[in-house]
Order: sequence, then structure tokens, then C-alpha cells
Amino acid sequence: MPTTIPHVPLGTGIYYPAEAARLIHLHPSRLRRWVRGYTYWSHQRRTDQRHRLPPVLVTVGTSDLPVIDRTAALSFLELMELRVVASLVDEHEIPLQTVRRAADAAKRLFETKYPFASRRIWVERRRIFASLSRTDQEEIAEITRHANGQLGWSTILQPLLRDVEFDVATFLTKRWWPLGPSEPIVLDPAICFGAPCVNGTRVRTVVVAGMVAASSVTEAAEAYDISREAVAAACRFEVELHRHASM
Repeated sequence: MPTTIPHVPLGTGIYYPAEAARLIHLHPSRLRRWVRGYTYWSHQRRTDQRHRLPPVLVTVGTSDLPVIDRTAALSFLELMELRVVASLVDEHEIPLQTVRRAADAAKRLFETKYPFASRRIWVERRRIFASLSRTDQEEIAEITRHANGQLGWSTILQPLLRDVEFDVATFLTKRWWPLGPSEPIVLDPAICFGAPCVNGTRVRTVVVAGMVAASSVTEAAEAYDISREAVAAACRFEVELHRHASM
């Protein structure tokens, strides 16, 4: 029997874990650990001890989205949260525990389920430092060690800010340009459930790249009524996805 996909709220976006991992260039098994939490063993005082770590962010893994084919799907906002976490941990070498505490502080301060998908974490970063400093000075040192003082948080997150658009009412991420705002490839949870598309259309990048492989750039541009530049951008995006997936 065909799979029945449960109702998904409009504008939520929906991503299987494997797809989400490709989009944010994270190994699938690592994404699963961050989403579900994980267990590890340590040997102390001649005994083995079992430890359980929770999901990286509270909302991830307990999403309002339905379970499809026994797989917990991720929303667009959860994808955006994990994108920021991956950058903080991998590019800036900030310990995961520090990231957890920063997320907890932002969640309390801004009363949001999605602290790393909120513009307020960029524009009101001083409040995050103040909150963290009341609990653990070492957390401040970790976040600012690549720069001086409170500019550290801004320096770390600013590159991620250029590729997203925020909703003026909710302050939450509304769209993401994975190749940068100068390229016509966008993820918008209100269009095609958040699948990568050519900006201004409902044409998915994977469809464009598939047609180019079967015919030509010119034929794909004519078939979907998009520019040759948009076709080329869609192909570049899909090639980049496959390149990271194979690493």
C-alpha cells in the first residue's frame, strides 16, 4: 500500500534526516545523534558507566511534525538551528556543551523555541553574554576566544546572517539562500515543503539538474521557463550536495 503522508502545517517545511544532513553538510550519523541524543560508556574506578546525552536543542527530536515512515522529520526552523550549531562546533571549534548553554540562555531570554533560528540572537547578543556570565565565566571565554570581548559572538555568526531572511513579525528565519543571496537558489518552507528551488518559482533544483543530465542547459531553461544562469546555479547546488554527501 502507498505511504500516506500526514498533514503538515503550511509553511513548516519538512526534511528527512538524511536530506537535512546533506543540506547542512553534516554526516548523517552525527545529525541523528544531535537530533535524538545518544548514549556512551566510560570506564571509571574499575566500573563501566553509562551516560545519556539529550538532543542538542530541546525542540529537535520532539518536533510538532509527524513521524513519517517511522522517521522523525525536521522542520525548516529546526534545520536552520542545526545549521548554526554545525558552524559553531565545526568551523569555530566551540564545545557542544557551550553551544547547548548558549541556546538555553537565548531560549529563556527571547521566549522562543528556536533560539538559533531567531534574529534576536544576532541583534541582542549582549544579553546572551550577560546571562551566561551569571552562570559560568568559562562559557564566555569559549565564545569570545577568537575575538575581543562581546564582538566575538557577532564575528562568529555574521557570515551565517548574510544567507538568510527573517520574518519581520516573528524574528524567525523565513528563507535560506544556501549559495548566498546573489544566487537564485532558495529554501522557503512555504514553497514545495522547503525543498531547494529556483527563486521565484516552484521548480526544484534536483528536477532541473536531472533534466540537464538527460538533455541540455538550454532545453532545461526552456522547459521550466527559467534563465540559463538559474539552470547553472541549480546544477552547481546539486553537485555541491553530492560532493559533500560522498565525503
